[in-house]
Amino acid sequence: MAFTTAARFGSFSKAAEELGLTTSAISYTIKRMETGLDVVLFTRSTRSIELTESGRYFFRKATDLLNDFHAIKRSIDTISQGIEARVRICINQLLYTPKHTARLLQVLKKQFPTCQITVTTEVYNGVWDAIINNQANIAIGAPDTLLDGGGNQLITRRLARFAGLLPSLRIIH
Repeated sequence: MAFTTAARFGSFSKAAEELGLTTSAISYTIKRMETGLDVVLFTRSTRSIELTESGRYFFRKATDLLNDFHAIKRSIDTISQGIEARVRICINQLLYTPKHTARLLQVLKKQFPTCQITVTTEVYNGVWDAIINNQANIAIGAPDTLLDGGGNQLITRRLARFAGLLPSLRIIH
């Protein structure tokens, strides 16, 4: 973090302030990195620092690694909270409108920001097919007719009714 923060700010002292460390601790950490890598990462003058060509390359790679690390950490947190990483919603074409679906997605993304949500539409019993064939985790607007005589072992229950969002949601999982 010392290196990437110093590179972003172009200053050891600003990096130290950002990280709650001393300027000498930042300078020492980066000097040890340069020694370990056997490369100069910054050109230093009395008032500023600037990344060398090697430093720019290292900064890009370090930033990518840190972003990957943070993404992995968010995923682990999501898993530990019991939130699915990916949810597929199938909406009956009769209920689907772009405006209302966008509002639904907005609500879900606010509630579950790390969850990847995809939406598909199907006609009539195609909603059931999506559930049965594991192409969707949640169905909205699946017709009751398949339940009445279909002999399926699926359990349905009304989980929500969104006034003004969609007329009525029967959600199957």
